Amino acid sequence: MLTTIRYLLLTALRDWLFFALPLGVLAIMALSLFLSSTSLVEEREMSLVLSAGLSRIYIMIGLILFICFHVRRSFENREIEMFLSKPMSRASFVLCYWIGFSVIAALFVIFLFVVLLLFIPTNYSGFIGFAASMFAEAMIVTAFALAASLIMQSAVSAVLASFCFYFIGRMMGYMLAFLDRPGTFNPSLNHWDDFVMAGTSMLLPRLDLFGKTEWLLRGFELSGLWPFLVQSAVYIPLLLLMGMYDFTRRQF
Repeated sequence: MLTTIRYLLLTALRDWLFFALPLGVLAIMALSLFLSSTSLVEEREMSLVLSAGLSRIYIMIGLILFICFHVRRSFENREIEMFLSKPMSRASFVLCYWIGFSVIAALFVIFLFVVLLLFIPTNYSGFIGFAASMFAEAMIVTAFALAASLIMQSAVSAVLASFCFYFIGRMMGYMLAFLDRPGTFNPSLNHWDDFVMAGTSMLLPRLDLFGKTEWLLRGFELSGLWPFLVQSAVYIPLLLLMGMYDFTRRQF
C-alpha cells in the first residue's frame, strides 16, 4: 500500500499537480480580493466566501482530471498490469489507489485550510467543519472518478461522467427546491419533472450539504456533521464496490 501511495504522489509531482492546483488557488484568492474590494460592506467576509467556494470547485475539478487521465494512461502503458503481477488482489489494488488519491486530496484540503486562515477567521469551528466536510466530499469525488475511469474505456467519458456527478450533486438542493414550487399550467409535465428530480436525489449524494461557506462566517454546528458523515459512509463503499466489481471481471 505504501508503495502505491508513494507512486501516486510521484506521479502527481511529475504531472505538476502540486504546482498547478496551489497556484490556481492563490490566483483565485487574488481574484476574490479584487472582486471584494468593490463591496461597500463586509469586504473581508465576501472575499473569504468567494475564495473558499471557488477554490473548492477548482480543487475538485483538478482531482477529477488527474485521476481519470492517470488511470487511463496506466492502462495504456500497462502500469496496472505491472502492479497486478505482484501478490495483490484486484480489490486491494482499487482500495490502495483510492487511499492514495485521498491522501493527495487531503494535502490540497490542508493547503486551502492554511491559506484561508490568513483571512483571520472569527470562528475557528466553522473553518474546521468546512475543511472536514470538504475532505469527505473529496473522498466521494475521488471514489466516483476512480470507478468511472475503471469502468469506462475513455478518459474523456470518465471526466464528463465525473463532472456530471459532481455538479448535479452540488445542485441537488436547488433541484429539490423545485418540488415545493407552485403548480403551473401543465400539471402532467410538473409530475414527471418532480418524479425525475426525486429519483435523482435518491441516487446521487447531496453534495450541497458539504463544505458550506456560511460555516466560515457563522460557525459550525454539530447538526451539520451527520449529513456528510452518513453520506460518506454510504456512497464511498458503494462506489468502490462498483469499481472493484468491474475491475475483477476485466480480462487483460
